[in-house]
Amino acid sequence: MRSLEVGKSMFAPCAVIVCVLGILCSVSGCQSGPVTESSPYFDAPPGSTLEMLKPVEIPANSWHVDFQGGEVSEANAVALYRPFCKLHIESNASGPQTVSPQLIQITGMSHYQRIPAAAFASVNRGIQIASLQVTLGGGRDMDYITEIQLGGKTSPAVNRLICHNVDDALTGTYLTLAQINVVLGQYARIQVAGSGAG
Repeated sequence: MRSLEVGKSMFAPCAVIVCVLGILCSVSGCQSGPVTESSPYFDAPPGSTLEMLKPVEIPANSWHVDFQGGEVSEANAVALYRPFCKLHIESNASGPQTVSPQLIQITGMSHYQRIPAAAFASVNRGIQIASLQVTLGGGRDMDYITEIQLGGKTSPAVNRLICHNVDDALTGTYLTLAQINVVLGQYARIQVAGSGAG
C-alpha cells in the first residue's frame, strides 16, 4: 500500500507539469509537422532574395528607412501596433543615400522577442496618450521580431531587414513572409527560392 500511495502522490505533480506545458505550447506557437512558407516560423532557403522594386531613400544621418502599410514612413513615425519593417544599411552619411532597384541575397533569418522599446511608450494601439498605456494593456505586449540578414555588394551596403509585429505576449506571433511583403508594398518583396513568385 505504501508504494501505491507514493505513486499517487507523484502522479499529481506530473499531471500538473504536463498540463502547464500543453498550455504554454498552445499559446506560444509550438509547431507540429513541417514548417511551410505560410508559417511565421518559416526561414527563406538559400537562393532567396529581397527584390528592391523602386528606389528607396535612406534619410541623411540615418541607418535605416521604415516601411508600414506598403509605404515608406517618416523616420521613427511608425504606428507601433501595426506591422512595420526597417531596412538597415551598414553606415550612415551626412546626406541622403538611395538604395536602387536590385536583387539582394538573403543570407539568413532569425526570430526573437523583446518588450516594446521605451521610445514607443506613449503610443499604444494608435492612441498617443501615455496615460492609457496601462489601460490598454501595454505591459502585456511583446515585440515579435523577424530579422532577415542580407548580403552581396550593394551601394549603400544593405545588411538587414528587420520586421516587427507588436502584439499580445500570449497570443501574438511573428509576421509571415506574405505579411512582410504587404508591409513593403510596391517598394520591395521577398522572393523565396524555388517557389516562383514571392
